[in-house]
Amino acid sequence: MAIPVTGDVNNPGFDFGGVITDAIINLLTKAITAPFSLLANLVSTEEDLQRISFPAGSAELAERSKESLTELATALSQRPNLSLTINGSINASADGERMQRNTLKHCCLNAA
Repeated sequence: MAIPVTGDVNNPGFDFGGVITDAIINLLTKAITAPFSLLANLVSTEEDLQRISFPAGSAELAERSKESLTELATALSQRPNLSLTINGSINASADGERMQRNTLKHCCLNAA
């Protein structure tokens, strides 16, 4: 971890302990506010591991989402004491439209 230090270390008023304290506080703040960024650093990726997206109206993951999920699993395996809570969400208009198209397509193929 790089710790930027400014000032004159020969000055009796220089406080190296304050620099270390600030660095630790910054690291803890980052861990609390952006935990998925820290997990991404464990597996050397710039990807946003906080969200895994599905194509509209589908339960199948896109290839990039599968890779992100694998990276997240690898990072979590390096920190076995961490737990993960998964919350799902939908885009009602996009998912609904895609599911209607899929149903119509399925019905037309079976009628032929």
